[in-house]
Amino acid sequence: MKKRIDALIRLTRYKEITFFVAVTTLLGVAAAQGQFSLKFIIVLAANWLAVAFAFMINDVEDAPDDALNPLKINRNPVSSGDLSNRAGYWASGVVALLAAISYAALGIWPFVLGIISLALGFFYSWRPYRLKNMAFFDMLSHCMLLAGLQFLPAFLAFGGSST
Repeated sequence: MKKRIDALIRLTRYKEITFFVAVTTLLGVAAAQGQFSLKFIIVLAANWLAVAFAFMINDVEDAPDDALNPLKINRNPVSSGDLSNRAGYWASGVVALLAAISYAALGIWPFVLGIISLALGFFYSWRPYRLKNMAFFDMLSHCMLLAGLQFLPAFLAFGGSST
């Protein structure tokens, strides 16, 4: 059981995402002149969960390829055999659901942007579409998934507007 829990935690790649998601979220909150509150904690959690989902579904979808790469096989808990493909999909789905619920608690526009972030994270890696295999969409997806779609929900959750 401990091995499976460790594999689930590794699947989130929390060490890679924690800092940059915190920074982009804080920038959105600061731009809207928000304050530390429950709303701040919810938007930070929602953004962490959404980015974790994108990384998780990417590792599940990439597991067959990562299993052939000696540099990636042990980083990816699905390709290393520490976690089943099915468990990886389930965990990814639960994380996406928690992100969506968190975004919904912040209002309509953070929710809409959160759903866009989750959809983009999914289509970035999903084998039938794989946006990551299309140069322009790969770059655009990275910009949005790893910056813009954390900044904007945080900004809008605190009532920020362009007018």
